[in-house]
Amino acid sequence: MTRTVVKGWYYDPATEARFTKGWALLDGPRLIETGKASTSPPKCKAVNGIALPALPNAHTHLGDFLLKDKVRPGMTVEELVAPPDGLKHKLLSKVDTVDSISGALQVLRTAGVGPFCDFREGGISGVEAMARALVTSGHGLRATILGRPKGLRFDREEVDAILSICDGIGASAVRDWDHGELSALASHVRRKGKVFALHASEAVREDLDGILDMDPQFLVHMVKGTPSDFHRLSVLGIPVVVCPRSNAYFGLQPPVKAMLKAGVQVCLGTDNAMLTDLSVLGELSAARSLGLTALEAWGLIESSWKLLNRKDLLHNNGPANGWTIVEMVTEGPLKALTEAGPKARVV
Repeated sequence: MTRTVVKGWYYDPATEARFTKGWALLDGPRLIETGKASTSPPKCKAVNGIALPALPNAHTHLGDFLLKDKVRPGMTVEELVAPPDGLKHKLLSKVDTVDSISGALQVLRTAGVGPFCDFREGGISGVEAMARALVTSGHGLRATILGRPKGLRFDREEVDAILSICDGIGASAVRDWDHGELSALASHVRRKGKVFALHASEAVREDLDGILDMDPQFLVHMVKGTPSDFHRLSVLGIPVVVCPRSNAYFGLQPPVKAMLKAGVQVCLGTDNAMLTDLSVLGELSAARSLGLTALEAWGLIESSWKLLNRKDLLHNNGPANGWTIVEMVTEGPLKALTEAGPKARVV
């Protein structure tokens, strides 16, 4: 590996500002040493920028990466992504899933992502496609894979096969399913000690009692949630992953400030690879534009690290010490990172 000194700032969660001015010595993705600005760094290749742990992406659908040119402006959530008749699900069989995921993984790597969580469609074959893509294109990434049945029904044999090679189940919305089928699926996943997560209240508000009946370990979206919903999620300790840019495509806006005010652990994901550029910094900038302070927005990153690194919740299959560099000169790293957007240079 090539050793690099990052001169500028390094992530330091023990400080209120979250970053310390100085330098960080990296050996490839590994953090070797840090020093404050008053000390001299080792002599080696140097760049000006911000050193921080590899960025987390708490919600992706990477299999539709090659469908970018099929998305038509003005489509609704139901028309584009709702199973089984959304355009995405009709077209997924027409692309090579391994190639699609591989292309997306390469983009994640160049965007400085380390841990990510993918909701993997397509049943057992969809999870197997992710496994093959990770072998060829996933170096440096730490994947949490949540599969799902091929149809909207619980088949014990199919689900056991899926759970044998991934971390759990990431289901679509409660309203897509027969309640009994989804309840049987969720109960089985919990008995197996695996993760069960759900999309929830994205385009319309869904009854929270019906969602909580499934005992999810986290939810995605909650755009149409209410303050009462958020209070209950906070009390129960159920995190929510928000995806501002994919929501914006559908004319939606996640009420992140209301979630944070209620005490919800709010995380950040880029959602469908056919809709966004997979840049976590781009997603962070979009979240910041929802009226968050720089520190509140950065908190979404820290919450995502927490979600993806909790060993009692999600399994990770790789080293936990990968770091990345955002190459920029700034006197305010927190503000700069939360406003940088997808064009920030990540090295």
